[in-house]
Amino acid sequence: MSENNRMYMDKVLKTETLEFADINKRLASPSMARVLHATLGISSEIGELLEAVVDGDEPRILEELGDAFWYGGTGAHALMFIGAEMSPESVFGQELETTRASSLADTRIASIMPIMTAMIKDAEMLQSNVKAHIYYGRRFRCNAAFTNFFTILDHCKRIGLSYGWSKTDIMEANNKKLLGKETGRYKGGFSADDANHRDLETERAGLEESAERKSAVEFVNSFGEKNN
Repeated sequence: MSENNRMYMDKVLKTETLEFADINKRLASPSMARVLHATLGISSEIGELLEAVVDGDEPRILEELGDAFWYGGTGAHALMFIGAEMSPESVFGQELETTRASSLADTRIASIMPIMTAMIKDAEMLQSNVKAHIYYGRRFRCNAAFTNFFTILDHCKRIGLSYGWSKTDIMEANNKKLLGKETGRYKGGFSADDANHRDLETERAGLEESAERKSAVEFVNSFGEKNN
């Protein structure tokens, strides 16, 4: 290791918080631990969603939208026990109005990228809020965190619409992936063993079936005509 690297590392470690007793006290709250899980989870799903959009992998896009919904739901439910003023279910919002969206991949990606940028910004604010509370002892802004979850899911609904999926379609696909009788990961509820030993081929088959549903949007081709 070069001298510059060593000197920089020494200075980095001098400014790292080591107040683990206080940190552990804040994490001892089951609700805050759940909020941390939801925050980490929804942030990772945004990255995976971006990758799926760029790859044009529609079943995976639907999967990541559903996963984001799942984390948003668990996060909102945990916030209820910390002081959020809104009901947990309201984080999912209302169905958005249907739109006419281009089926051309390039056009669709161009319209989605600003939404992805906005999602990343909301995830950044959510992470900063949670991190500052857990590690620095700053007052946790509960309602702000709820708003971040709500806004991220609203962006997810808009992306879903561009592929033809309604909010309900996203929810049903996620439920099917996790609890479906044939393709569900858990079926009877969460278990660590099922979480760590997933049948990815079966999950993918279920997602491909769900992704074929286009209940929300009339797709048009480059000439503005409905596709048959």
